[in-house]
Amino acid sequence: MILNIKQQGNEYRIDVKCSRLTLAYSEELKDEVKPLLGVEGANVIIDLKGVQFIDSSGVGSLISLAKQAKVSNSTLTIENPEQGVKELFTLLRLDLILNIRN
Repeated sequence: MILNIKQQGNEYRIDVKCSRLTLAYSEELKDEVKPLLGVEGANVIIDLKGVQFIDSSGVGSLISLAKQAKVSNSTLTIENPEQGVKELFTLLRLDLILNIRN
């Protein structure tokens, strides 16, 4: 498992423990986080510190999770993206649909 999930009340903090968020890992992320976002009012924080690379499946998973959060009236925040990942989000204009915090 590449995820470390901590819960405190209605807040879930997910620390991603890999340097490359690719197909295998992005599926695990989506499968583990989607049910948490299904809880109305949940606050989910995904910490990407240390993730140096995200491929298209990783991006797709984050977009899918953002949609799930909106549908279930939950909050999804992406925290601590590395510079290259932050630049990718800006290039793809994901900074407009994802709540990204340093």
